[in-house]
Amino acid sequence: MIKTNAMNRILFSFIAVVILACGCKKSSTANNSVTYRGVVIRSVCLHSVVQSIGPNYLGESGWVGSFGSQPLNHVFSVQNYCQFGERSIGDTFNFKIVPPQSQNCAYCMEAIDAPTTAYSIELVP
Repeated sequence: MIKTNAMNRILFSFIAVVILACGCKKSSTANNSVTYRGVVIRSVCLHSVVQSIGPNYLGESGWVGSFGSQPLNHVFSVQNYCQFGERSIGDTFNFKIVPPQSQNCAYCMEAIDAPTTAYSIELVP
């Protein structure tokens, strides 16, 4: 009887861990079928930081750059800087999320303060 209880507890614990592990699958907040609107808030040597401005949002919340601003929400780094190109601060555009792309262009190695969340994006009309 004691062995049966111990076996039942072990079996129950194993099943509980499996169920919980299945529920922990991290889902991406980026949806490649959704069109987003964004504005460039930082741009240095092809490295750009974009803030999504709605109606659909994605990116980090509460990001504070070293330039001493208030915490910003819905910000991300542009991962495909070669395809995105150099943009000016304040430029607004519509975009979609695309799969990561290889980056084979010349760019400066200057380190900029940027969110750790990064997306490859494609401009859309």
